[in-house]
Amino acid sequence: MRNVLSKRIPRDFKKNWIKYLGMLVILVCTIAVGSSYSTVTNGVGKYLDDIVENNLQEDGFFEVTNKISNDDFLHFNKDKINVVENFYASENSYDGSAKVLLFNERKSIDLVTIFDGEMPKSSDEIALDHVFARTRDIKIGNSISLVSKTFKVVGTVALPDYTSLFLNNTDLVMNTKNFGVSVLSEDGFNLIEDKYKTYRYSYRFVVRDLETKVKNTKAEEMMKYLYSTGNSVNSFLTAETNQSIFFLPTDIGSDAPTVTAFVYILVAMIAFVFAILTNSNIEKEAVIIGTLRASGYTKGEIVWHYLQPTLIIAILGSLLGNLLGYTAMVGAFTSFYYKSYSVGPIPILFNVPMFLLTTILPFALMIGINVLMLFRKLRLSPLRFLRKELKSGKDRKARKLPNISFMKRFGLRVIGQNRGSYITLFTGIFLSSFLLLFGIGIKPLMSHYTEDVNNSLNYNYQYVLKAPTEVDGGEKLFVQEFKSYFDLGKKDIGVSCYGIKENSTFFKDAYVKDGISISSSLANKMNLDVNDTLKVKDSMTDKEYTFTINKVYDYKASMSIFMDQDSLLTTLEKEGGTYNCIVSNEELNIDQGCLIKKISRDDILGASGQLLDSFGAVLLIVNIFSVVIYLVMMYILTKVVIDKNALSISYMKVFGYEPKEIRSLFITPSTVVAFLSLIICLPLEALCFKWLLIFLSSMIDGYLDFFLPFWVYILILGIGAVTYGLITLLHLRSINRIPMTEALKNRE
Repeated sequence: MRNVLSKRIPRDFKKNWIKYLGMLVILVCTIAVGSSYSTVTNGVGKYLDDIVENNLQEDGFFEVTNKISNDDFLHFNKDKINVVENFYASENSYDGSAKVLLFNERKSIDLVTIFDGEMPKSSDEIALDHVFARTRDIKIGNSISLVSKTFKVVGTVALPDYTSLFLNNTDLVMNTKNFGVSVLSEDGFNLIEDKYKTYRYSYRFVVRDLETKVKNTKAEEMMKYLYSTGNSVNSFLTAETNQSIFFLPTDIGSDAPTVTAFVYILVAMIAFVFAILTNSNIEKEAVIIGTLRASGYTKGEIVWHYLQPTLIIAILGSLLGNLLGYTAMVGAFTSFYYKSYSVGPIPILFNVPMFLLTTILPFALMIGINVLMLFRKLRLSPLRFLRKELKSGKDRKARKLPNISFMKRFGLRVIGQNRGSYITLFTGIFLSSFLLLFGIGIKPLMSHYTEDVNNSLNYNYQYVLKAPTEVDGGEKLFVQEFKSYFDLGKKDIGVSCYGIKENSTFFKDAYVKDGISISSSLANKMNLDVNDTLKVKDSMTDKEYTFTINKVYDYKASMSIFMDQDSLLTTLEKEGGTYNCIVSNEELNIDQGCLIKKISRDDILGASGQLLDSFGAVLLIVNIFSVVIYLVMMYILTKVVIDKNALSISYMKVFGYEPKEIRSLFITPSTVVAFLSLIICLPLEALCFKWLLIFLSSMIDGYLDFFLPFWVYILILGIGAVTYGLITLLHLRSINRIPMTEALKNRE
């Protein structure tokens, strides 16, 4: 006798298969994305932890004009700091515009991970970073010309100090197309001319459990020592300030919680949709439930019966989601990381905490919400179910509506009676529209950023020199790298200070005689304006300076300060007329041995294009997923309204109402709510997108201006309208299939 209820489950699934299939698809996709992404990021995190110890990842590096002395090595060793030569040669114009660093064979620090092939053994062999090789379509066995020599590519590798390929440490994004690293054999490196070489020394603390504050103090002491002994330091970065090292750990540290939170929001929304469906089903079958309760069925048995569809979908969704997540989706996300980041083979291991977070907790959330909803409803007596008096609390009189036509008042009643469904629909539209806005809007945003940078950039080439060098052409500047504390990001960011002259060709509008002018990007990022003060620090000398801002210069290419060149040199106690940088519109003939680095317009602009290439597949998935949420949420929640009013629709048919009039009574209210939701959500989504950009900008040294063209809003509205149009066709079919006999069966 007790098994009678279980026979109704298959009939329920058969009758409402579209609704259940839609919920299953969303749940499977949500758990698959959550489990696979969490698993992959956990694997990347484990890889990053392993290379710190197994590959002896550096704690920082410094570059000097000339080699340091044996006494310098002894000094650092006494302070329990292991300093190792990590020299490299630079090719600044591979294939026209790319910069490639060729490192000497590594034996005691920053040990290389082989991705494919083998390490170079002979002097004419080279192993390239696998991301750069893939981007440039360089295969193992190919020959490549660098630093006036030809090498055979024998392998692809990942370097622990270059997990993210940043051409410059102040760049906004990685540049895997125009920047790469590689490794040579010791014999091969020794054959390269000294003019191509840079003397980099990587260091690693012997004591491994030092706090960050202690590490920074020791790094500052190292810089002071190097200056005090007459070494000309061109660059000094700790691992914590080196974007090539810290960017990836920071990225997965922020992405993983965001994706997990998104999974919870979607699962909670699915659970509430199930609760609405269950509640609607209870109202529809109130008489049956009252009869069952009067016949001796307990609350627990009835709860179990109505919980089973949710339970079945939850179990199926969890199983299929994890199956998909640990197979196909894992491959997709690992491929994304291999394409974007220079990491070795990512370990994919079953992670119990991640399984609990992405599967067990969402499963419990779905079941818990539905159980609470069911028990809350079943607190009513059997008699109230038999009478269909299911509203809890005091009886409330019908709210008086404006003196308008019957059809409009009826529509308002429909909206009021289904406000719970419509609130959930609004939430679903907001989430899916926001995802769609992000997926569609990121491309024009980056294109606008690239265009702004291109328009701001007044020169085509920048040459950073080891020492003043006489060259025909170009404008001579003095550039000093500072750090400034960014309160929102709780960290120091890099700021380039350009010493310019009043008659500057390239920065004429940036010149001020007193104080400084700052780039608009820096002003927007740090919320600065004219007459404010900016405090900066020279990390090489540990000196701090405070400048008054006299002008904000419209310049988007970098976080920059512009200052009278003589005033800057005086402030830094440098010799008058000194310069270390040349900018030019034409490529200059400067000896490689005099250069620290060469930066072209293509280097700066190419990074954003590469970012879109790397994230293109992910953005496509986001857009498809958004449309799926649109379809499922709109269909299910508007279908509930029709099912709930099936009897009323049947009465309307009996009373002789035309199909067009019936559609206006039951389809139009949902249409109004859906389109109002689409319109109201747009400014909210744009605001959230702006907040997201502020958050992203707080994590990097650059700044992204908010920009969304008008066509993006129109496209999102259009996608929502077309999606709802398809759903309306299905609903019209459902209304036409409701028989007039339904009214005759419910004469009470």
